[in-house]
This record gives sequence, structure tokens and C-alpha cells, in this order.
Amino acid sequence: MTKRIEVIVEPASVSLKAGETAEIIAKVRNTGQTIDQLVVGIEGLDEAWYTVPVTSVALFPNDQDTLRIMLHPPREAEDRTGPHPFRILVRSHESPEVAVAEVAFEIKRRLEIVLGISPDEIKGRKGSYQVTVTNPSNADSRVKLSAFDGGNRLRYRFNLSQLAVGGGASAGATVQVRLRWRAWLGGEKEIPFLVAAAPPDAGTDALFCPYCGHRFKGGGVHLSCPHCGKILAENVRTAEARLVRPPLIKGLPKIRIPWFSAMPRIESFTATTANKIEFTLKWSVKRTGEGRLNGEKVPDRGETAVHPRGPTTYTLVATNRGKSVTQTVEVRPLTISEPRTCERLRVSLSPEKVEAYAGNVPATVTVQIQNIGTIVDKFIVEIEGIDGSWYKRSASSLGLMPQASDQVQITFQPPKKEGVRSGEYPFAVVVRSESNPGESAVVTGRLEILPAPEFKLQLRPVRATCRKKAAYRIGLVNTGVSDLVIKVDASDMEEGCRFQFKEKEAAVPAWRTVEVPMVVRPKRRSFIGEKKRFDLMVNATPNQGVPLTASGELTHAPLFRSWRQLFRVLSRLILLTIIIVGIIKAIHWGGGWDQLTDDPVQWWRHLRHGTYVPWW
Repeated sequence: MTKRIEVIVEPASVSLKAGETAEIIAKVRNTGQTIDQLVVGIEGLDEAWYTVPVTSVALFPNDQDTLRIMLHPPREAEDRTGPHPFRILVRSHESPEVAVAEVAFEIKRRLEIVLGISPDEIKGRKGSYQVTVTNPSNADSRVKLSAFDGGNRLRYRFNLSQLAVGGGASAGATVQVRLRWRAWLGGEKEIPFLVAAAPPDAGTDALFCPYCGHRFKGGGVHLSCPHCGKILAENVRTAEARLVRPPLIKGLPKIRIPWFSAMPRIESFTATTANKIEFTLKWSVKRTGEGRLNGEKVPDRGETAVHPRGPTTYTLVATNRGKSVTQTVEVRPLTISEPRTCERLRVSLSPEKVEAYAGNVPATVTVQIQNIGTIVDKFIVEIEGIDGSWYKRSASSLGLMPQASDQVQITFQPPKKEGVRSGEYPFAVVVRSESNPGESAVVTGRLEILPAPEFKLQLRPVRATCRKKAAYRIGLVNTGVSDLVIKVDASDMEEGCRFQFKEKEAAVPAWRTVEVPMVVRPKRRSFIGEKKRFDLMVNATPNQGVPLTASGELTHAPLFRSWRQLFRVLSRLILLTIIIVGIIKAIHWGGGWDQLTDDPVQWWRHLRHGTYVPWW
């Protein structure tokens, strides 16, 4: 603490994983006797790890302001886990005094894996699923596997409960899933479950579930609640699959009694957003004949993107034979003020429209502020309609003499992350008088995030063996800010295969993944012959951007490798037939099966001396 400046930081200790974001609040106070411009800086921390939206502030004597500091260590900082303390420095323009606040900052290790499960659905009372863990980072990882479902209706058994995955490598395990006894009876039912991968020490030792209050049986560490299926640990990756229970007795007609029909159930209905401009509505409904979202018919399970202009309420109605349930979700997007002028100040914005690429070179606009009043005043500069992590201000407030003017630079740099999409984002710059908060001027502008198409192409499995046909899944992963329409096709070097797609064109929204099923059949399916390998090439052509190609293999394996193998099987079948016929004849020559079982000695005499005369 100094005589002219005070600074208090909340919180004073922060722990993050590489790639996450946290916010620190610095409360700065001018304890001097004159107006002062205070400048905030960071010492002891990499510049790429933090953002200070406002670097300076003008304060009157005994005035106070609040500054935000965004901490965002990049994914590349994964190999620098551990403590990284730093200092926040606040300097005065009027004197050489500096106020210092210490912050304890720690980067925790992040579980950087991708979890997959195949197939995603099996119909039956039990099934075997293949779990794949991919480690895209350079550091080795060790994870433990578990599976759970809401209601505890399934049993799980892994052949490997823990996997060691090297950097840039993959590892796999098999999980056997079967119905518990209480879920055995009933008609056809889809039972979803989750497979989770977590660090070996992850979990909680609580006695009760914090979500549903279920009491855990026995001690130990719990990764999830067996009653509600909620995840209770941090740093967990999950993959969803389904086991579809068939009816116990097939062919029985369903008898529906209207007054006995079950009530529909809305399992989930949520609204999520990354920028408070575009919202994603997700829902899941059970036992419904018809579902409607704000009056429009929707499927039992799905999601949609909405762009409300103001606070909006969305209503989901599920109906089943006259019975209905309703659930609502309210979203509150960022709103902006209308342009207006003020008698005490004059504000202008240049340019009014700015263009930028997400995660690329920032774009800057200039706000010109002039005090046209008759007294010294302090003016506060605020931004509406744009997320605070997208911009920086050279100052959050200015102290101006009458008829004096000054500038505030606003630098827009929208991050390239999930939820950020290309398009125009209107914003407003509000300049407010501190002496009279009711007097303010508003200028509006537009930030356009330019399209930057990027996507990844995946083919799973990479290798397959078949006699008639093989099933593949083409994964289209949109890693850019633009929506894409991607055409897929496939070929092989020898033109010896036929390719069938469920759909040849797929709409892939920004930051989403779409899978396109593909079936491959060899044109000539031999009954006898050697294995033959086909090199497959899958092409993905977007409506904008660069096409991508993925390679795979298909091995056609005939039932028999050669005629010799077929003759060997046929000769063994003929020999086996001769032996069986000989045994049957011998039994009859000895007197038949009854003679053999009643008096084996007499049966043997008849067979040896040939004294038994058959009935024919």
C-alpha cells in the first residue's frame, strides 16, 4: 500500500487447467489529493496468459474503480504445470509511487484425451462395446475406466479397468454390458449409459450424492451416482452409448388403455451459450406422442440454435394421449442501447464497422470524447452487446477539462473457441458522466467476424475385414466459426468396390461433429480364393474451403482360401459320414439299440458271429 494508491485483489489465489479461463478483480483507489491517471500492469507472467481489458483509469481524489484481469493459459502450457505467482502493479502518472498486489497462480494438470465408443447402439439383453482412448498431447496419461447409467439398470465389466496412453497414441478396452435382473422384464426399451475416463485419483468420498441425496453404500471413492447418473468428479471425459432391450415375448399385440397410459416425461431441457448472443436449446423427452417447442413440432430428442433479440421464454410441451407436461427455459441475451446524444459531451466512433478473424490479428476502433460542459468531469466508457473477453479498452474512464477532448482505443480480438461464429455483432459504446449518471451519450457500431472454414475428416474404422460388406463412419468435425455443407464420396484404386452413403451431403454447423454412415461392398465376392485388400479414399468437399481426403483399408476374406482347403473339409465330412453310418449299421447288426442297452453281451455275440437276422 502507498500513500496515493490502494489496490486490493480478489481472489488472491487462482488454480486453473491449461486452456481454461478465470477472472481476477482488482479494486483500485486514489487516496491522493488530486486527479490521477492510474496504469495497471502485470509482472512475472507470460503476456499470452492474461488479458487486461482496461489498462488505465482516471480517478478523482478518494475515488475507486474496479478493473478486470482475464487469466487464460493456452493449451500449450500443459507442460508447465505448477505454481506461477505474479504481481499486479498500479502506477501513478502524478508521482513515481507504485502499488503492488501479489497473486498465487497455479496451473493444474489437464486430462487431455478423446474418448470414443463403438458401436453406439446394440439391440439385445447384453452387448460388447469397444472403448478407445486417444491422447493427442505429448505427455503420457493414465486413466481409469468406469460406466454408469441413471437408475442402475445395467451391469458393466471391463477387461482393463485402467489404461496407460502414451503421448500421441491410442489404447483400447472392451466393456461387457448386460441387463440387471430388475430390468429384464418389459417391452422394448432404450437404456442409455455413459463410459467415463478419469485420472486414477479422481472421485469423491462423500456419503451422499449432492444432486439427489442418494446415500452411497460402503466407503471408497465414487466417480458418479448410481441413482441419478450424475458425474461427481472433475476432469472426466465421457462417451454415450445405448443398449436397446428387446421385448421378452415377441409378437404379442400392445394393448393400450387410455386411462392407463403413462405420463410423458421431459428428461432435460436446457439452454447454453458461449457468447450470450446465440443460444443452443437441447431437449430429451420420453413417452410422448407429440412434442412442441413454442408451438412447432419437434422430435423426442434434439437441439436447435436461436438468436433472440431480447429476454425470451421458450416452452417445451410433451403430450401423450391427452396427458401433457410443460417445461420452460428463459434466455437473456446481451442487449444494446439505442444511439443518443447528450448536452454535456460529444462522442463519435471511427470506423463504425470493423472486420476481424476469430483468433487472428485484432481490429481497433477509436472513440473520440469531448467535454462540452462547463465543469471538470469524469466520463466512464462502457461497451454493450459484446462479450468482455472479446475486447480491450485503453481506458475505462477519462477526466476532462471543459472543451477538452481525448480518445479511447477499443481493440476487438474475438477468440477462436467453441460458440464463436462468423457474422455481424452490433455493439454500443456508452459514455456516462460520473457527476450526473443520468446523462450519457451512445454511439453504435458493428463487428463482423469473417468466415474462416476449417474442418477435420475422420474415417472409422481405418481397417475392416468382410465377406459381403463392411460398415464405416465418416466423421466431419467443424473446427471453424462458419457453418459448412460438405459433400462426401469415396473410391478405390482398383475400382473394385461399391460405396453406399446414407446421405452424400451433410450440413455441419460451426463447432459441431456429424457422422455419415458408409457401406462398402466388393464388386466380386469370391467363395474361394485368397484375401484381397482394397485401398479406400474418402473425399470431403465443403461449400467453402479446402477439400480433405482420408484413407482406409478393406480386406475381402473368402470363406475358403483354396480348393484344397474345400476338398479337405469335404473329405473330412465324408469320412465322418462313413463312420456314423458304420456305427448305425453295427448297432443294427448286433440286435438294435434296445438289445445293446438291455444285454450288451448278447448284442456283442450277435455282432461277432452274425447270428442276428434283421427284420427286413
